[in-house]
Amino acid sequence: MNGFIEFILSFLAPLGPVGLFAFLIIVYVIDAFALPIFPDVIYSFVFMADPTLEWGIIIALAVVIGENTGMIILYYIAEHMNLPHRIKRVMQAYGDFLIVSDERMLLIQRVAPMLMFTGVFVSVLENWKLSRALFYNTVGCITKYILLSIVYYFFFQTLSLEEAQRYSLILTISVMAICLFLSYLKKRKDGWRATDAARRFKDKMNKKKEEKGK
Repeated sequence: MNGFIEFILSFLAPLGPVGLFAFLIIVYVIDAFALPIFPDVIYSFVFMADPTLEWGIIIALAVVIGENTGMIILYYIAEHMNLPHRIKRVMQAYGDFLIVSDERMLLIQRVAPMLMFTGVFVSVLENWKLSRALFYNTVGCITKYILLSIVYYFFFQTLSLEEAQRYSLILTISVMAICLFLSYLKKRKDGWRATDAARRFKDKMNKKKEEKGK
């Protein structure tokens, strides 16, 4: 494992601090489009390039910039696209299904990822606002990634270099696996299916129309 870690670090080293900061922003912008690039693993490698607490705080800010930029891009794409009504209906239904049905869901998203294409959801869900979504996303990102950086820093202060690198990567993969598992459990427990959710949402809208007509 350490040979693999050293290979990745040798690839990242020539970028320098500014290049690594910009690289991490790009990684999290791409992640906003739900491409499977495992950004948290890349985050751990970028931290290893300079395993200090100061660097950990700096790159946590890079994550915030990248995540929020990706969200804004998707939001404005969705705002200027004519999404099919069926897709909007399913997304609205899924929004009602979430543990928290407003922007605070983005805090939970750091632990149990339930949303893909977050910027599109912010545009489609009726009770969501971009400013609040950016706020909660920022709080969630800073909390998660500074905590990760602190743990990484602890490893590098108390273990040998090779052990610290190895345990940092193991921790990152473990956190990702736990988060995905929690997300899976939530969906399975609630029995969410797109067709059923869309039907429930349609029934809800029809009921509102009937109430207005009375």
